[in-house]
Amino acid sequence: MTKKDSETEGYIHFDGEVNAFLKMMVQKPLSALFNHMSQKLKSHFS
Repeated sequence: MTKKDSETEGYIHFDGEVNAFLKMMVQKPLSALFNHMSQKLKSHFS
């Protein structure tokens, strides 16, 4: 998290290695998880 003027900015970094088949299976659920986490962080800090 970093403070910029009157806003706070943050990011979630995932550094995982999966094969092409597994990537197809986990990409959508992981994206949904990270979107959910960022929405929760946004609501918590606003």
